[in-house]
Amino acid sequence: MSLGNAFRNRDNFIPPRLQITAMMDMFTIIVFFLLFSYSDRPDEIDLESNIDLPVSSTERNYENTIKVFLSPQAITIEGEQVAAINNGRIQGFNEKKPLESNLYKTLERLRQEKTTANPETEEEQASTADKPQVLFFCDKAVPFKLMNTVMKTIGMVGYPNMQLAVTGER
Repeated sequence: MSLGNAFRNRDNFIPPRLQITAMMDMFTIIVFFLLFSYSDRPDEIDLESNIDLPVSSTERNYENTIKVFLSPQAITIEGEQVAAINNGRIQGFNEKKPLESNLYKTLERLRQEKTTANPETEEEQASTADKPQVLFFCDKAVPFKLMNTVMKTIGMVGYPNMQLAVTGER
């Protein structure tokens, strides 16, 4: 018998049948595995006894916060217009001498008022959650360079804790 006859005498080809039940079982198992592995419960981690983590809260106390508003026309601090803005530049602000600007002087005056009202030492102030902060409201049309200049000046006065105010999605 030659090979040529083996191909002719062979039975007709019967295509295999797809068993969808077994595939659905596997798919269900994978879906449940993914759902449980991405659950919304927090991970539990065993901490070492010598580590003391800080407490976090989403509530904010804005009593000790200075509010700075930066619009395309002016800089306003606590309701007082400090400087006008023209063509993206702060009027009366010299970048080489920022300590002489009205912006710096106003922030420094407010800092002095807050420290005399709350006579705490630097160490006590650093340990409390109510250390001086700035809540920074900036129009989204303001160029970044201008925003950066104002933020650097705020930092030079001694307000390292700045929060940018944003609106939520609608």
